Amino acid sequence: MYDWLDDYEVNLIKKKGLEHDNAREKKRKIRSIFEKYLNYQIPILILQNTDIIEVAEIFERINKTGVELSVFAIATAVFYNEDCNLRKWWEDYYNQNGLIKKFCDIDDENYPKYILQIMALLQEKEVKKRVLIDSSELKVDKGKWEEACKWLDKALERLYEAPGGYGVIKPNLLPYKTIVVTLSALLKHCKNDAKPNKKIDSWYWSSVFTGRYSHSSDTVVKRDFDQVKKWLKSDKEKPEVIVEIESHNAIEDLDLEKTERGALYKSIMNLLALKIPRDFFSGKVIKLLNLDDHHIFPKKVNIPNIDRNKLNSILNRTLIGNDTDKSILNKKPSEYLKIMRNKLDGEENLKKTLESHIINNECYDALKENKYEEFIKEREKLIKEEMKKLAVSYKE
Repeated sequence: MYDWLDDYEVNLIKKKGLEHDNAREKKRKIRSIFEKYLNYQIPILILQNTDIIEVAEIFERINKTGVELSVFAIATAVFYNEDCNLRKWWEDYYNQNGLIKKFCDIDDENYPKYILQIMALLQEKEVKKRVLIDSSELKVDKGKWEEACKWLDKALERLYEAPGGYGVIKPNLLPYKTIVVTLSALLKHCKNDAKPNKKIDSWYWSSVFTGRYSHSSDTVVKRDFDQVKKWLKSDKEKPEVIVEIESHNAIEDLDLEKTERGALYKSIMNLLALKIPRDFFSGKVIKLLNLDDHHIFPKKVNIPNIDRNKLNSILNRTLIGNDTDKSILNKKPSEYLKIMRNKLDGEENLKKTLESHIINNECYDALKENKYEEFIKEREKLIKEEMKKLAVSYKE
């Protein structure tokens, strides 16, 4: 088997000029490598008459030290035995749907799992892993998959729309991914009349403002689904998140000045998107996709008596275009407001434009004087008022 190594050793000595000892050592190392490779033993676990669910669980346990398997990957293996090719179904859905592409890549393992979780909710099941990978618990077929995809589509449309939806104009502005599951399943139980729609709106905004989905809890998904579904049928059955919003100062107690990132930051950006903010210099509504969050008091401008560490607060941010941001990033508010007034043909149009950014007359006066503290104090009141309206919009 290793005769060729003898020829290799002779070649090293005669043609390469290596000494005998060196050539022999090279031959020994190569032989050692081949022996390790050819004699490598792969552990085999023989499972006879074992349920496919147990096989999946055993495989996952053994595989802990390797590449972690996603819930969807395990479910794909489990349900393949049921003539359900989940991976192909996901790829077909992804390739035929434009909206899902805005929220994830085709290799994303979360959204196909969400589809399984939506299926579980529609079957009144828990959305925990043990259910999603158990063919005796979760009933899966092409029809159920397509129904779940349909409600996911409707949920994404609702999230993406502004106005009329939830203002998630960019995927990185979605406050919580897992809330998509609850929303999708609830929309099936939503009647066409306005009142149930408003209830779902109130549940959604109350949830994102209070950080209800901050831990991605499967328990919260199922609990909210059950509670809101009851609420849709009876006004007396209020979900706990609505009770919390109405009976406690949940929104009033939020410290927005220190909010610089995270789900609460994103939800307020969504709220701003619903206002359809106008361009600072043209006053025109521009495509929301062309907007990004930027500072109102620019960070690059040195304004006396301002703590620059506070400037990243959500209270000092709004949605404007990149070109507009470049025009104001080296100017104090008092300076770029004068430019705005000229370009917008007067103060009245300027104020209307600022109103679309949740900036009222008091905020405007503070901007004219470059008074940061006065500005954010007033703007916090305005934003919280808007948040409260959305949280209890079902009363309208």
